[in-house]
Amino acid sequence: MPGSAGTTCRAFGASNRRQGRRPGPAVAALALGLATVPVAAWAANEDNDLDRIPDAVNSAAPPSPAVVTQSPPQLLVESAPQAGFWRSRLVVPVPNTNPSDFSNRLSLDLRTEMALGDGVTATLADRFSVLGESGRAFTSRNDLANDLKEAYLTWTAGGPWFVDAGRINVKQGVALGFNPTDYFKTNAVTLRVSEDPGVLRDNRLGTLMMRSQVVGETAAAAAIWAPVVDHRPGRWWSGGAVDGLGFDRTNRNDRVLLRGSATLAQDFSPEVLYYHEADRSQIGINLTRGLGDAVVLYGEASGGFRPNLISEALTDARQRGLVPWMAPFPLGIDTRGRLQTQAAIGFSYATEPKITTHVEYHFNQAGFSGADWKRWFDAGRQPSARGPLWQIRQYAEDTQQPVSQHTGFVRALWEDALVPDLNLTAIVETSLEDASSFLQLEAAYFVSPKLTVGLTVGDNLGGGRSERGSLSEAGSLMTTFRVYF
Repeated sequence: MPGSAGTTCRAFGASNRRQGRRPGPAVAALALGLATVPVAAWAANEDNDLDRIPDAVNSAAPPSPAVVTQSPPQLLVESAPQAGFWRSRLVVPVPNTNPSDFSNRLSLDLRTEMALGDGVTATLADRFSVLGESGRAFTSRNDLANDLKEAYLTWTAGGPWFVDAGRINVKQGVALGFNPTDYFKTNAVTLRVSEDPGVLRDNRLGTLMMRSQVVGETAAAAAIWAPVVDHRPGRWWSGGAVDGLGFDRTNRNDRVLLRGSATLAQDFSPEVLYYHEADRSQIGINLTRGLGDAVVLYGEASGGFRPNLISEALTDARQRGLVPWMAPFPLGIDTRGRLQTQAAIGFSYATEPKITTHVEYHFNQAGFSGADWKRWFDAGRQPSARGPLWQIRQYAEDTQQPVSQHTGFVRALWEDALVPDLNLTAIVETSLEDASSFLQLEAAYFVSPKLTVGLTVGDNLGGGRSERGSLSEAGSLMTTFRVYF
């Protein structure tokens, strides 16, 4: 689907496109050996908007870890044929473009939770996918992907203390469209089956980590340590082949996260976070407040010393060998860290009949200003500059941050729309720098408890020298068929 930069992935050459789908193994024994994850809602049933509102929004008390009990495996089979519609001329052409007009993805998604006794439970979530594209020969390395999303052990240490170890998908933040405090989202998304933020948060690889949590009646605290994993290519844990774990994506640096929350008043439990990775630290905060039964105000922010998006993206591309170290960069580079802030503030409004709307403002101080966008388009006149220029936008997609400094976001869900069991979802994301927008409309019909069919339409709207209008993919049309077992 065309999205924040999802279009860039599909148009930026086959090698870069495949990097977004580093697979992980489905072998249950190996997964249990790695050990990981607290209970999350079954990803296939993420259509209920209320499930996406953080626990802190719905309760004044700090959220507590779910108590995992043994449950039968939950299995989903999904087929998703998709057509893409491409722009013939771009102000800044994408190098090595070989877009596909039609593709089909067949996925098998498994989640299971097992009680092992003595307060220990195991959780496994895995997805195996087969991808086919028109105009390209099928190869097992590029078109077979097995993503070990979660595999961890949970130990109830006694009373309010819980310990988890293994691959865990830690999802932070109270906003919906952009989460500055979701520190483990970088490089974690595997297949961008939708640009719905709730789907992206579930449809990603967890991080290898250890987590300790203490939950009381009026306060909660957690500590997470995620170690660096040797990410040299060709290792079974680094990804690339269908049996790779993809730790080169999720565990590239040592990381520490500390977080704590307390109930200060009725329906008000702020959360404060400290995050450290490599030589950088971030301080984050999450706030929510209910206004009556229908409105929830929320906001989150994260700040720390870091370069701007342009410099950070180029440094990452050089470290990964995508851009030569000594090659000149068309926009210049300044690696000096400055205090940069990211924030998302908004509100949700629930009305009858069953319509929930989220309206948000997103701020990324390290992102592109209007002047930066002008420089980006002007530099794209030189063919040699186009690869590095698109690397910036690819990096923004991989790290799930807005390219522009100022962005507006709206998401509306209508449950049982027009007829029972039909859900309609609309998403609009607009750059406030140039007014270009991404629009996604989705219809999901629950034929039975075992079968869901869907239709998703995406469109990038804007002029040729705008954020959205400069993307290769003008729009897409996807149908989905989901069977639950």
